[in-house]
Amino acid sequence: MNRLSDFVSDNNFITKIKGAFTNLKDDINFEAYNSRQKIKDLLDLHVDNNQFLNSLIEKSKDSSGIISGERGTGKTHLLLLANDNLNSTLKDNKTLSIYINLKNISFPEKVDEELFNRIFSIHIYEQLQFQILRLLRNLDSDTFLEEIKLLFRKDERAAIKALKNALFLLIDFKNVSRLGGNEFSYLSSGNFTLDTRIAEIEEICSKVNTSIKASDLTLSSELFSKRVNESSESLSKSGDYLSYLNLTSVKQNLVTLTNTLSINAITIYVDEWEKIYQNENVQKYTANFIDKINGDPIHFWIAYVPGRGNLYQLIRGADLPHLIDLDTSLIYEESIHEKSRCINYFKEFVHNRLNKFLPSYTVNYNTLFRSDDVFQELVIASMGNSRDFGIMLSHCIDAYFAYRADALIQGRPFQYINKDMIETSIKRHGETKKSNIQLNNKSNIILKDIESFCLDKKSSHFAIKITQENIELLKLPEFSELFYQRLIHVRKKEVSTKEGLSERINIYAVDFSSTYNLHKSENRFSFWLDSKPIHDKVRRYVYSLNNIIEKISLAAGESLQCKSCKKIVNVNLHQKAYEKNICPICFENLY
Repeated sequence: MNRLSDFVSDNNFITKIKGAFTNLKDDINFEAYNSRQKIKDLLDLHVDNNQFLNSLIEKSKDSSGIISGERGTGKTHLLLLANDNLNSTLKDNKTLSIYINLKNISFPEKVDEELFNRIFSIHIYEQLQFQILRLLRNLDSDTFLEEIKLLFRKDERAAIKALKNALFLLIDFKNVSRLGGNEFSYLSSGNFTLDTRIAEIEEICSKVNTSIKASDLTLSSELFSKRVNESSESLSKSGDYLSYLNLTSVKQNLVTLTNTLSINAITIYVDEWEKIYQNENVQKYTANFIDKINGDPIHFWIAYVPGRGNLYQLIRGADLPHLIDLDTSLIYEESIHEKSRCINYFKEFVHNRLNKFLPSYTVNYNTLFRSDDVFQELVIASMGNSRDFGIMLSHCIDAYFAYRADALIQGRPFQYINKDMIETSIKRHGETKKSNIQLNNKSNIILKDIESFCLDKKSSHFAIKITQENIELLKLPEFSELFYQRLIHVRKKEVSTKEGLSERINIYAVDFSSTYNLHKSENRFSFWLDSKPIHDKVRRYVYSLNNIIEKISLAAGESLQCKSCKKIVNVNLHQKAYEKNICPICFENLY
């Protein structure tokens, strides 16, 4: 097998291998000309993990659910591939899928629920038009009629009639989008105009007309132009198009579409839930919209980052029956089996990218690393997060070729990425993650307190009791930011306490890369890499969320300690008691 050193003079190789680990975020604009190729590329790069993709595809046909995971765990990747799979197999599986990225929808700063529903409805109509027209346009001209008959499961005459009705519906949807876009001047109603959509419909009609033998089945452009005008005129009257944008009509129109297309379900994948986290009302309105529409034959799957807001009235296990939890997968220290699976996952991650970007070269993971021991350090540092792994490996590759380009190298140069390069990459990545919370004073205080707790226990892992109070505290911005920046990681859920009481705990760990010096260079605590010490020791190391919140609150002047009972009282929550100098806990003098 070739070594990395064999390519130090090959500029093409260097460019390609750097590109292989540069784009680690799946972000696709479906309306871009190259979106189909990008989806194909995603599939080529896909590494199967716990059959998550297959589970998502199968469950999406009949039900709703959540994909839960921190940033970089592959939520978008799974949604995009499942979306493509369902639509590519529509005639067999009878489930149409659309993908909605919430960060791509613009809402005014002060939006009420009625206006939100209209904007979100328009976006759904736009995505339905786009997806259906793209599917129809991609059908092969030579077999178009047969494909249509299979799709609608009807004979030729009935299939053409159903197709015409479906296209009429899409024209109505586009007119609603257009009229809504005119009403809400800040709202984009899609990259494609009505004229563009009509041109696409005419292209589909042309395929139909060249395939059929009976002249009375011909679909003329005049027919659809007439429908456009009639639809536009009808919907414009007294703002009738607005009726399409209320929740009852949206659900009814989606059901009508499933019947017209002769399909079983429409599944809507909702991505980037955390991107509307800062606007609580928008997240609440989105949850309410889904709650009203969700239900056979309409299903929703939400990509959710724990702690970044709420699902509100959407109940896990009921409204959203299924859960795919990406945070509890690829846990290196879980067991010997999981350790092996974790290493193999990241080997395949490297293999797939090298094969995709360097198809003309004979290379694999062994080209980059002399041994598994060197490679494993990166795997451990990633904490099971493929994006973090890819970023650190990218740093290593850059460092290796920069090192080989140095004219002052003494002695025999390294043939592979070495330990020093990996160590530098890990520390650099940890510093970057910590820098992301520099401006968040409360998050910094909490992180330092957790690290101090771990230093005191000489343990990388710690426990938090599962209580309603702790669940709410972990949702506070100062806590959730630590998970969002991957500075704290959940490692095991619903564990019994060491004492075997009825109380349950979750096991967490500080980040390997951001504490690298503490556990590697200074040996101030052990970073546990197997399950025994976690089972034997860590279950006793229970960290108190409430204590640190009280300390922060006292320091900020938001709370004070009652001089009588010594309990901490939040002044903002008990303003009247504070003004009367009465402790709301012991009812004695507060100060």
